[in-house]
Amino acid sequence: MLILENNGVSVKIEGETYLYFGGTNYLGLAHRRELLEAANEAFQRFGFSAGASRLTSGESAVLIALENRIAQFVGSKSALILPSGYISNFAVVDAIEDLVDAWVIQPNAHRSILAAIAQSKKMVYVIDDANGDNKVNLGGKTLSFPSLKTCPERFRKGFFLEPIDAMNGNVSDPRPIFEELDSSDFLILDEAHSLGVLGDSGKGAREFFGLASASNLITTGTFSKAFGTQGGFVLASGDVIGRIIERSGAYRSSTPLSPVIAAATMESLRLLMESPESTIQKLQSNMQIMRKSVAQLNTSSNPHVPIFYVSGLDSLPAIQTALKEQHICVPQVGSYFAGASNIGLRWTIQANHSQEQMELLSNTILKSMEVKKRRQ
Repeated sequence: MLILENNGVSVKIEGETYLYFGGTNYLGLAHRRELLEAANEAFQRFGFSAGASRLTSGESAVLIALENRIAQFVGSKSALILPSGYISNFAVVDAIEDLVDAWVIQPNAHRSILAAIAQSKKMVYVIDDANGDNKVNLGGKTLSFPSLKTCPERFRKGFFLEPIDAMNGNVSDPRPIFEELDSSDFLILDEAHSLGVLGDSGKGAREFFGLASASNLITTGTFSKAFGTQGGFVLASGDVIGRIIERSGAYRSSTPLSPVIAAATMESLRLLMESPESTIQKLQSNMQIMRKSVAQLNTSSNPHVPIFYVSGLDSLPAIQTALKEQHICVPQVGSYFAGASNIGLRWTIQANHSQEQMELLSNTILKSMEVKKRRQ
């Protein structure tokens, strides 16, 4: 599939325009005029690149302002902006690696988590899923780790938890872990997909689950999902942020986020905080509409998440043909999830989708399945 142009809810594929139900631009901010104007103004003032690490001459007022704003938005003591979301987990592992004896992860942990903890050489344990499985899927390759049940109690643990599973939209409740944390343990919430989505104000897992502030609670994530821009962040205590600055090569040896992108992200956060009716509230409304329109499909994702999927589907070829005829693009994601689950069709929605567009998608899927049944 050759996608030449992505305009949010539409894509141009080989010269033809399709209605788009993919990606992670959940709040529809990537193409907002306000972000483009803020980015252009920053470009005129700062240029495109910081041109040096933050430890030398790459520091900028807009980066510091962005750190203050994201910390204020979520309710964190401190924040640190990184060039990408992927390396935010590396930065945390660099910072607290000497304070933990073992890492604890979920099945289907994101690759950035697996890669980050692999460099620490500490023991890794898996939180058993509902089926008692303690295996982790990595791009179709299955890795086996011991169960958390076998982890010695004396070990200082660093728990990595993803509140929203990007594969199937399932929501993991961090409260059972958070409430049982020892003072020497850490809980790292990878909120790549949940910040900007969960909670009445979009403040993520802390708001959605009512988590209190704590020195051993850390949040990592990316602006490339709900916020529609780019770059990573770590939200944590001042001590943890200080450790990242002192110890992490991901921070010390990299050119920081472009001031152009930082300025656009500032505007993205402003819109989320000051215009919730066009961002988080609109997304939440669309999730309800989409869920009602596909109720017959028994979609398996959480009602608070803009990720939808149905399992199996021997009618998938017929559905794909019908979607193409209707000029609807639901990207193929089989290679990303290979071996991890029996997903037949997976799509996402945005705050910018209209009710008519969502109903067209659901009607096309349902009619295709009915045609398949009649032929059988």
